[in-house]
Amino acid sequence: MAQFNSIFGSIAQLMAGIAIFLLGIKFLSGGLQSGAGKTVKKTLARIGDNRFVGVGVGATATVAIQSSTAVTVMVVGFVNAGVMTLHQAAAVIMGANIGTTATAFMGALGSLPIASFFMFSGIIGIVLYMFGKKERLKLVGKIILAFALLFVGMHLMSRALRGNAQIEGFFTNAFQTMATSPVGPLVLFLLGTLLTALLQSSTATTMMIVNMATAVSRTITIAYYPYYQVVIDPPLIALNAALPVILGANLGTCLTALIASVGASPNAKRAALIHLSTDIFGFVVFLPILWIWGTPISEGLAFISGGNYGIAASFFHLFYNMAMIGILIWFIKPLIKLVTKLVPAREGELSTEPQLYFIDEKASVIPRQIPENVDSSDSLQSAVANSIFQREDVFKEVVNMAGLAHENLDASLKCVISGGITAQEKNKIISTEQKINYINKGIGRHLIKFSNDAVFVEDQQTFNSLHHVIFDIERIGDHAMNFVEEAQEMKSNKIVFSEYAVKNLEDMFSTISDMLHLSLEILETRNSEKLDEISKFRRKINENKRAYGFEHISRLNKGECNVEAGVHFYAIMTGLERVKDHLTNIAYSVKSTAGTQHERLKKLSKERIKKRSEGKNVYW
Repeated sequence: MAQFNSIFGSIAQLMAGIAIFLLGIKFLSGGLQSGAGKTVKKTLARIGDNRFVGVGVGATATVAIQSSTAVTVMVVGFVNAGVMTLHQAAAVIMGANIGTTATAFMGALGSLPIASFFMFSGIIGIVLYMFGKKERLKLVGKIILAFALLFVGMHLMSRALRGNAQIEGFFTNAFQTMATSPVGPLVLFLLGTLLTALLQSSTATTMMIVNMATAVSRTITIAYYPYYQVVIDPPLIALNAALPVILGANLGTCLTALIASVGASPNAKRAALIHLSTDIFGFVVFLPILWIWGTPISEGLAFISGGNYGIAASFFHLFYNMAMIGILIWFIKPLIKLVTKLVPAREGELSTEPQLYFIDEKASVIPRQIPENVDSSDSLQSAVANSIFQREDVFKEVVNMAGLAHENLDASLKCVISGGITAQEKNKIISTEQKINYINKGIGRHLIKFSNDAVFVEDQQTFNSLHHVIFDIERIGDHAMNFVEEAQEMKSNKIVFSEYAVKNLEDMFSTISDMLHLSLEILETRNSEKLDEISKFRRKINENKRAYGFEHISRLNKGECNVEAGVHFYAIMTGLERVKDHLTNIAYSVKSTAGTQHERLKKLSKERIKKRSEGKNVYW
């Protein structure tokens, strides 16, 4: 009976240690997400296409919120909403695998004297959390308490199976037998996968194995002075047995992302499959290496860690993930093609991935049918004919980019006018903004490529002006994003515009829309005769802005509008005025390589000087 109680007590202590550790992870992840979650989400939503930046952001985000699972689920959600592309998601997921290795080193600290300090700090944490007056103080207390719970959980786990000869012997013999048997590494790998799937935390599995691979010191009572003795318990499992379990824990954590993708878009399913594919790759490549060279690898890790098997296991976790990502980071595009084939698009579904719609990204010369009046046998004439089509496609792509910018401008202003913005509306606008940025880079690359082609010599001035045009269109898209931020702030502060302010904004946007269509028509037709109409639009928008400004001040004086709404009203009006400047540049690009920045600024300067000389105020 005594033996049964001893075994039951050890198992109960292990379960309690796991429970407290998972609670600490939940507290820490929740606390850090409350403090840094918005920043992390904003950073994830706005990363570019640079794979190294994506990996860095994924690793940093995982360290910041102490949960690779949370980061991966966020990424799946962003891909589902169209906010992130698969290319970006793949890089971030890979980075999350590296970021999660930091927690393993925290587990290795559990055997060091510093662990007692962290456990004691829980008293400070609970006082701040329960009695703190300010939310930030409560948040700090929650994070401190979370660290204390982590170390208490690790302390219980590391000592739960020690001190009982039968349990120690069972685990030591079982793991050693599996490590040395022909199929042992595979069994240990599957054990790590199963444990992680059950606990829903690769961190908990890794931490438990790290603790079992660490020698633990404990104090026992003796009958003579000094009445206690420090005993060093050897590791429960050998290092070469711990490594396959850690490998399996990486695969087991994919289950959460797969569950999160159920019922989501095909792209979200693909993102979850990318996570699964990277870990399957690690299993296929690295498990055979452990199978064959497990003992020398373990000895090498033990040597660099100074004989501390817990730190050695943590180093393996880091080296393995860095090696895996170091290989896969160069194969993101083939990986995306693979998961796209595994999860094909639904019938009639449009691709949410950014792409060029008219320019062929793969070919330097777009194959076209040559008109009948062109002698196809003459290579020069064929090249010239193709250059005409290439030129047309570039203009179509520019117009398409402008259409997306106009779409975003319209959507963001509707959110502003309605006094709020939903998550779905915001995600759609961000997704469109990513398409604009992608097309901007794509057109820029092709313009540079065409500038080095002798066939396009006569079009050099046109292509030079288009560099400035796509910059102006991209800036219009950025103003739409600024309006989204205005809408978010208005929603959070419960600010709405008056009926008159809404009408002013609608009138201003209607004029901007008409000007945008005219600017694009001039750009496509290269018809400079309509530039006078652009000047009329400019004057009308400037006059309207001044008039609407005076009307708003009058409403303030009458109490029909409030100051808070006025701040947003002026910000949006100023943004629309700057959109007008960009549209002017687009239209005047038919006359000047760099648009009309210089001429326009000179003209505005002359207008201001004239008004000042007449004693008139110059607003904004």
